[in-house]
Amino acid sequence: MRNHGYQTYLDQEVLAASPLKLIQLSYGAAIESVRAAQRFVCQRDIRARVRAINKAIGILTELSRSLKYEASPSLSQKLAGLYDYIVRRLIEANLQQSEKPLAEAEALLCTLAEAWKACAPPPLERGGVPTDSFLSAEGHVADVTLRDAYVLQDASATQDTRLIQDSCVMPGVPIAAG
Repeated sequence: MRNHGYQTYLDQEVLAASPLKLIQLSYGAAIESVRAAQRFVCQRDIRARVRAINKAIGILTELSRSLKYEASPSLSQKLAGLYDYIVRRLIEANLQQSEKPLAEAEALLCTLAEAWKACAPPPLERGGVPTDSFLSAEGHVADVTLRDAYVLQDASATQDTRLIQDSCVMPGVPIAAG
């Protein structure tokens, strides 16, 4: 059972999260579910294993449904295919009661999570003051869209990184056009 204080904190974090942060939280939850399923396979706890795998499948389904195909059809199709492959590995792990497909699913999810972490804007300086790249010429915080923040963060960012950012949205959370 979850601690009420922790649940309140988590609820607030999700409600205040940017689209990128929601994606990162989703990956974190999927990875934790797969890890829990691995533990439950070892413990031979069938009910808990099934719950953990179903949770991971549900998260991957939402990530797949949230792809923005019109921004980058090719990248969105590749991500959807990867999500589908991971779901199939999770189903296989559940049917075979095996850790190997779970380990593969975890590794793929961790790789994707690291890629999304690299898309994050730079952290605020001490005291909550934005770094210079987010200041306007007058020294005020610039009105920057989420997508623009990535370009400001690293002008040498690859086109693929920008495509990843543009190709995913969370349902009900619009990304402002740049």
